[in-house]
Amino acid sequence: WRMPAIGRWEKTCGKHPTQKPVGILEALIELVTIKGQIILDPFCGSGSTLVAAKKLGRRYIGIEANCDYVNIAKKRLDLVSVGSTKTN
Repeated sequence: WRMPAIGRWEKTCGKHPTQKPVGILEALIELVTIKGQIILDPFCGSGSTLVAAKKLGRRYIGIEANCDYVNIAKKRLDLVSVGSTKTN
């Protein structure tokens, strides 16, 4: 797959040292799930997997011990609507 690096919008709510591009996670989630299924990310960090899941109409559960990263993930999820192709 050829995909761009993490876009600026992906870090507008904060940064995580190992943040993944949402596009890669969307591609993976689309390959192995269908709408409505639950995605579990037990180490969700800044929430890239959760953002991808929400955009694709999947339900999601994220687990993260670091409160700073939980807050980043919440902010990112607030910016996304189900079925959106772009996040601001």
